Amino acid sequence: MNTTNMNSEAVLVFTFDDAADLRAFADAVWNYAAIEPDAASLRVVVRADASLAKRIERIAIEHDGCRAIAGAVRGVERESDGTFTAVAFSASKNFRTRNGAERWLAKRSGR
Repeated sequence: MNTTNMNSEAVLVFTFDDAADLRAFADAVWNYAAIEPDAASLRVVVRADASLAKRIERIAIEHDGCRAIAGAVRGVERESDGTFTAVAFSASKNFRTRNGAERWLAKRSGR
């Protein structure tokens, strides 16, 4: 899938060994994305443009205390054959038009 479209959203979940590692990671990525740190469970949920997902993953990997990374992408991607792929967090579907892809995605996400 072509990931150059800037309308896609990535949701990444990171788990850390301790609160200090969690805070250090949150401080490093807060200006790239919306973050939801949970010190009690040592997890951080990060919502960002899909184009930044790899950068944020690299930052997490550089922090020794990061134990797990899980993620998903949501949005509409233009394919090389001119079609569009709508990607929800749990499903995807191909469409001939961007409008059709965006309508399907809106229904799936309740927007």
